[in-house]
Amino acid sequence: MKAWVLAAVVALAVSHTTAQAPSARVATASVIPACKVAQRMGYSPSAEEVAAHRLSDAPAIRYPYGTAMPRGWWGFELTVRVDAGGRVVCYGDQDEFGRTQTLSAPRRALLQSLRYRPFQRDGQAVDAVLTEDVAEEERPQQRRPLPVVPLDQVRIVLTRGPCFGDCPSYRVELRGDGQAVYEGSAFVDVEGRHAYRVPPERVAALVDSLRAKDLWSLRTGYRARITDNPTYVLSLTLGDQTHVIEDYVGERAGMPRAVSAFEREVDEAARSQMWLQLTPEAVQRLKSEGFDFASTAGADLLARAVASDGDQKEAALLELIALGTPTDPARRTPQETVWGAGPAEPIVMTALKRGHVALATALIADGALQTQGRTDPGKLDEAFAAAVAGGRLAAVQRVWDAAGGRPYPSLSFLDTSADSEKPVSKRVPVSLQLHQQYAYPKQSIDGVGIARWLAERGCDLKAHGASGDTLLHNATRAGDVELVRYLLDQGVDPSAPGRFGLPALGGAQDEEVALTLLQAGTDPSKLSDFQRYVDYNRWTRVDAWLKAHGGR
Repeated sequence: MKAWVLAAVVALAVSHTTAQAPSARVATASVIPACKVAQRMGYSPSAEEVAAHRLSDAPAIRYPYGTAMPRGWWGFELTVRVDAGGRVVCYGDQDEFGRTQTLSAPRRALLQSLRYRPFQRDGQAVDAVLTEDVAEEERPQQRRPLPVVPLDQVRIVLTRGPCFGDCPSYRVELRGDGQAVYEGSAFVDVEGRHAYRVPPERVAALVDSLRAKDLWSLRTGYRARITDNPTYVLSLTLGDQTHVIEDYVGERAGMPRAVSAFEREVDEAARSQMWLQLTPEAVQRLKSEGFDFASTAGADLLARAVASDGDQKEAALLELIALGTPTDPARRTPQETVWGAGPAEPIVMTALKRGHVALATALIADGALQTQGRTDPGKLDEAFAAAVAGGRLAAVQRVWDAAGGRPYPSLSFLDTSADSEKPVSKRVPVSLQLHQQYAYPKQSIDGVGIARWLAERGCDLKAHGASGDTLLHNATRAGDVELVRYLLDQGVDPSAPGRFGLPALGGAQDEEVALTLLQAGTDPSKLSDFQRYVDYNRWTRVDAWLKAHGGR
């Protein structure tokens, strides 16, 4: 490709802030080749680290209006190797299935423009292999200026619809005078319609953002060829004019990233998060509305809030209890499972599973584990297993102490395999609840502390569950390297067969965990195509270990 042609492609096709890198410089640069097999391995920085080292905005390519993308899919992942000086030296030309991918002219032009600050490891600049999620955006057909109207004639509505799953479904409306309305539908803590106010300056800032992002010029809909995802709708009204943008996985249909960014800005201005995951502020707003916390609606609110996640959740939950919100499952509206907790599950059990220690402690002190004024052995055992699953040592100890001198909670539970053809049930040590209830917890758990505490009281850390997996398998899948190391130190067999006869290594998703298991003696030959898995994950240390031990 001639230099002037490449320069034109860069100027017209690439919207990349360090497309402040001069076009002439890009044009004269040598063509970046595809990576050889050995070059695909290397230090793999996190997405946050990549963003911090990128000398530009997130990479994006802009195409003329009406462009038809091959296979109808916009956006792609671009894997590159960056040398110790921050320069791209090659790119990955194969997808995860080993299929060769050829870069189009615009994509290659973007590749040429990528620049990074040197990545460091242990204080030394190193080569890095990273993957960029490149946006491909369609330009507007023509620019339509945003109507200029008084702020009190502005109305912005964001609707996030349901999906085939637990996507929060709700609607927020903001008006220029500060009026705000939230309506929660499903998979949110607070349901129903709630009116409140926000500072008008927040709405004014949204109008400025609308203008800067030129959303008024975009299509009215972007729908990707995919199923089971939520639909988001922005309705923008200024005076007597309204522009609607429908976003159904829109970034995979040519929608500019600016739309998603604006959706997040609307949520921030409307303070949507306080309703989605109950906060003390939302509780105060409900109080000002005259919400009846002692009603069935209050009991439903508590059940939803206890079963969902949230950074400020504990204080809000305790406030609900103080306001007289019913904890009895019989007071709730009969409904299907919400956030993983059955409709008849006692609040204390859900609180223990979700790690809400302060709430569980308060409920236990109020007699949640008693029947007719005496500790109920059945409730005690159930609560103990739930506390272990929740991963908080303080909760485990609190339930243990609740026995009050009576026989302690059972150190085992009835486990049932998920195998539908030959389901198996058997009693196993309660330690197997760790990392089993929620395989990928959003918060770290006290894995080692609980395992050690249970072992001191007689739990067998080498036991197999009903599916055949051990606690080592659970810890490996969860990426809990400290628990993996502790179990190995306790003599757990690193090659112990689990479900389908596979060792724990088969479930490793973290390189440190995989390397720890290999160093402890796991035989990788028991896993088919393990080397390809290592290559795909760019596990350089595991790869080096395999080479040193004849495994490659």
